[in-house]
Amino acid sequence: MTRMRHPNDTNVIGDPNDTNRHPNDTNVIGDPNDTNRHPNDTNVIGDPNDTNVRCDLSNSNKSMSKILHKDLSYFITGLCFKTQNALGRFCREIQYANKFEELLKESKINYKREYQLAVGPDGNRVDFLIEDKIIIDFKAKKFITKEDYNQMQRYLQSANLELGMIINFRNTYLKPKRILNSKYSELNNGDPNDPNLHPNNPNIGGDSNVSNSGNSDVIRVIRIADNSDRSGFTLIETILYITIISAVMGAFVSFSLSVANSSNKTYAVQEVQANSRVSLEIITQKIQSATGVNIASSTFGSDPGVLSLSFASSTLNPTIIQLSDDDGILQITEGGADPINITSSEVQITNLQFTNLTGTGNRENIKIDTTIEFFNAESVEFQHSQSLQTTVSLRQ
Repeated sequence: MTRMRHPNDTNVIGDPNDTNRHPNDTNVIGDPNDTNRHPNDTNVIGDPNDTNVRCDLSNSNKSMSKILHKDLSYFITGLCFKTQNALGRFCREIQYANKFEELLKESKINYKREYQLAVGPDGNRVDFLIEDKIIIDFKAKKFITKEDYNQMQRYLQSANLELGMIINFRNTYLKPKRILNSKYSELNNGDPNDPNLHPNNPNIGGDSNVSNSGNSDVIRVIRIADNSDRSGFTLIETILYITIISAVMGAFVSFSLSVANSSNKTYAVQEVQANSRVSLEIITQKIQSATGVNIASSTFGSDPGVLSLSFASSTLNPTIIQLSDDDGILQITEGGADPINITSSEVQITNLQFTNLTGTGNRENIKIDTTIEFFNAESVEFQHSQSLQTTVSLRQ
């Protein structure tokens, strides 16, 4: 039964026309002797059975502390670590995806690869959808950008899912990024049992028929009284504070730029060195394993050079080492298969020459000269190149 508020009750802050107040309730906010308050609820005034007023904060705190899909996301992270340990940091995204898929099959995890979330030309296609719960997006780049985050938000909102993970395998130490759907509650109209999210209750913490004009007047009076006690700054103080803040901000910006430039330079050097080492190791291994050199199909003494090697296996014969036509990426073509990129897209080989040093009656010897530089190095901090030279003999 709804209790009526007495029209002459002036002891309580609020609208005297509030019909939800008991006529004999003269207790103000915080009265420990208020018999109308629920004994276990210190945040509510009035009838403990009034579902429009009570708001149990414990449920909200529990939901905030909950980790979404905890066991599944931990398991996915473990598979990503295994993938990076197996392939290293300098492979392409598709290579990481292939290895990750192998581990998913071994673990018998339900997944969808290259899954299209929406129908039509603007549909979003994700790398993996795990157990219809978590969207996985693989990256192999220097760092994750805001656009990558926005892309994951589009995926989550399109699929109406709560959690997505961005994994950048280029990081020295793998750090999967957990992304939560910022509009998940709106898409699902909230939990019907959660009074803090219910879509049909715009006045959480009170009846929609209760007028708040009295409270607003009191709040305005308090603010006016508080503002009257404030003292302003003099012009000299204001100028002094602005000068100090500007100096501190200028020093901070200068330091940040210095750190960023140093980091960019270090990254460019590491990228060039890593690609130089990997490319020479692969070329050396291919030459040593070959049964011979196809002289007629090779290009010696000029840039860009082409090296054609013969193998006993039909799947490897011939193996051709050369640069791509447009972007200076080192490629290897084995048999009739498609070319495989050996260097990453962030570096460019500006010189590749092969020299045949084979003498009469001797084993075939090939000299390799190569120069690798950071791609699109327009800024000084990104400018770095490395030239290497080596000679390799066939073992056959």
